[in-house]
Amino acid sequence: KSDVSYLSLPTGTYRLQVRGKSASGKLSEITPISFEVVPPYWEQPWFYGAEVLFFATLLFLSYRLNSSKQADKTTKIISQILTVFTLILIVEFIQVTIESKVVMKSTPVTNFLVQAGIALCVFPLERLLAYFIRQEHKRKTKKEIEEVKRA
Repeated sequence: KSDVSYLSLPTGTYRLQVRGKSASGKLSEITPISFEVVPPYWEQPWFYGAEVLFFATLLFLSYRLNSSKQADKTTKIISQILTVFTLILIVEFIQVTIESKVVMKSTPVTNFLVQAGIALCVFPLERLLAYFIRQEHKRKTKKEIEEVKRA
């Protein structure tokens, strides 16, 4: 057979040992061929970095929208939706990353438990972000009151 296919090789470096047979039946020496299977782009370090940057940008945008002086009711609702959306994406990102690194049987119960565990870990992040937004809002309100008193 002159061709071979390995469709499901995991990421890694491999050595394929090849030997040929002539028409007269004489076998050639075994020749090793080295090759590497690289991970798909979604498992590359640069992609994880891009995702973290994306999430950080969403969180920053949500923070800026919520703490801006001109924040009206619509802007605050958009900010809250953006924050919840970002947190859901972070939970999904962490779950997919864990599932790609840890081999376990996937069932609806295990998926739920993993998501619940991650959500419990992410919840303090959401509380911390809400705390910073409240502090920024208090600081701006206090500054505005001081400016009015000076005027």
